[in-house]
Amino acid sequence: MTNKFARFLFCAMLVVATLILASCGNEEKKTQRIKIVASFYPMYISALNVTDGVENVEVVNLTNGRAGCLHDYGLTTENMRVLSDADILVVNGGGMEEFLEQAKKECPKLKIIDATEGAEIDWIKDEHGVNSHVWMNIRYNIDEVNNIANGLAKLDAEHASVYRTNARLYEEKLLNLETEISAMVEDLGTRDIITFHDAFPYFVREFNLNIVASLEATPGHNPSPQEVAEIIEKIRPLQRKVIFTETQYSPEAAEMIAYETGAQIFALDPVVTGESDKGAYIEAMRKNARILREALR
Repeated sequence: MTNKFARFLFCAMLVVATLILASCGNEEKKTQRIKIVASFYPMYISALNVTDGVENVEVVNLTNGRAGCLHDYGLTTENMRVLSDADILVVNGGGMEEFLEQAKKECPKLKIIDATEGAEIDWIKDEHGVNSHVWMNIRYNIDEVNNIANGLAKLDAEHASVYRTNARLYEEKLLNLETEISAMVEDLGTRDIITFHDAFPYFVREFNLNIVASLEATPGHNPSPQEVAEIIEKIRPLQRKVIFTETQYSPEAAEMIAYETGAQIFALDPVVTGESDKGAYIEAMRKNARILREALR
């Protein structure tokens, strides 16, 4: 073999190798997965709807449906492992995720989508701070869905139109749900309710109800004897005595107060746990309306 031919053969092999590597790189880019982590269940359901049908996108619920509302929630070792492998973290915002600063510090490359950032929300505040349960208001939940879609569109421009189309389609379903619930609760016998904790102020604002009292400021913190006495005094004059517990938490405090007042107990769902199904939020809110109608009509 001549030196000239050897050099030619070497160059040809080099070109072929370069083409193969380039091809592998392109294939890797095409199949690269985007891992989206939602801080908790309502953000997870919204993200599932926005990403519906988008290839190579994975949506994970960080708290895996066990945490409920994220009051005082601390990140676990498993949570940190999930976040370290994620590209995007979708959060409710409004102070719900108290662990957010820790997540940013430990995973500085993680992109954050705040579902309430920039939304025109009339935030409810009390002595405990800002109430961040805005997903319980369908209109505000629509704002969150659109924020998630816009955030993903900026971070994944290739699928931007799909994210925004999905958001519009889901918004139509949510608007129909709002109309349906409004009709269901229009002719209630009373609009006064006693709730388990502060998950429902945005819901009652949307559907013109009135929270007379809440049993617990945060789940797991039973009311003090003085608070129990005050709640009992608020319930006794009511024409329709109904206490709404929540499906995720113990009804012990409600049962004690019901015993003292003769109130009936029904359970509402703050939609913080549930099935991994795109329609789960809509079905849970529809069920809440049915329970309200049964209890108060």
